[in-house]
Amino acid sequence: MVLMKFEIIGDERVQDVGARPKIYELANKNGVKVFPRNVPGNKIEVIVEGSEENIRAFRDCVAKTDLRQIKNPTKPYEVGALEDYAGDAPDFGYFASSITMEQVAKGTQFLGSIDTKLGTLPQKLAEVLNKKEKRNE
Repeated sequence: MVLMKFEIIGDERVQDVGARPKIYELANKNGVKVFPRNVPGNKIEVIVEGSEENIRAFRDCVAKTDLRQIKNPTKPYEVGALEDYAGDAPDFGYFASSITMEQVAKGTQFLGSIDTKLGTLPQKLAEVLNKKEKRNE
């Protein structure tokens, strides 16, 4: 097993747009462990552990996938080259468990957008979620 890293660099926001759950999904499909973290300069640093072959396949997969869970992004982002990672291995298990909470938060926003006239959510819950979403805009 080796540790490598690469950066995702954007002219537009690449942070806080739902990229981490997608990165985690792609990592699982490619048999690697990941620890993506926001770094200054509108970047996400992705530390990866696995076989070199799987890491390369994962990085290529990330480069071909739009990670942003937003509608109509206006500018592309760039996926940097792979580099050796010489630091201590991050706690991959911590990231895996924290991603669940991020997915819950994203799911809550989605639920808040559902039309209550369809009866899919109790009216009170929908009102609370819609108020929260408006405050975050």
